[in-house]
Amino acid sequence: MAVRKAFSEIDASWYIMVDADTTYPADAANDLLGIAVQNEYDMVVGDRRSGGAYKQQNKRLFHNFGNNLITTVINILFRNNLSDILSGYRVFSRKFVKNYPILATGFEIETEMTLHALDKRFSIAEVPIAYYERPEGSVSKLNTLGDGIRILKTIMWIFKDFKPLLFFGAFALLAFLAGFVIGIPVIYEYIEFRYVYRIPSAVLSTGCMIVAVVFFAIGLILDTVEKFQRFNYELQLLQNHSGKYAQRGDHK
Repeated sequence: MAVRKAFSEIDASWYIMVDADTTYPADAANDLLGIAVQNEYDMVVGDRRSGGAYKQQNKRLFHNFGNNLITTVINILFRNNLSDILSGYRVFSRKFVKNYPILATGFEIETEMTLHALDKRFSIAEVPIAYYERPEGSVSKLNTLGDGIRILKTIMWIFKDFKPLLFFGAFALLAFLAGFVIGIPVIYEYIEFRYVYRIPSAVLSTGCMIVAVVFFAIGLILDTVEKFQRFNYELQLLQNHSGKYAQRGDHK
């Protein structure tokens, strides 16, 4: 993909990414870049939504709903207040670009960039920009049904990869509640008659409890792995930073 190739082969201090559909104002690049350089932000996002431009120009209600849903989920999970998660107009620092492994394909890349920045604690800022309707005769690649499915998959992916304990813990809780509800009559029956007549209910309740324990264990293990991965990533950043200053010292 073009972004992955550009990030891997171009060596620069700052990078500008913009969707080539003329919906974003070209002159806003100077504002975004200026704010990024002046404040040393790792990512500056062109915010189409704060001023209402995106809602006014985008007539697809489901897309607005999908954008709001993803934005709300990410803000809740990462305790942030970003406005435009899916904006295609961004400025990046070299530090971010060279430490960001692109895995997503398609429109999920904007979500992945934002999640990577939030999870790895890169500095982010948003700058309100204008947003224009697509030129007459141009065709959007967006598909309401297909993109809706992808949005739901993206939300599931966010929970699973970035909050595994919450993701698998939710399934564990559901399985536990199901097992508890199914098992109440069985327990009551045993207390009253000292015998279990509802064998299928007892087996199903036990199975639900086992599934709950398994889901919780998976979430706990993956949460630990994710924390170690974050630790190693931060250590790598420190080593890269130290190496940069060491090279500067050699040149003196």
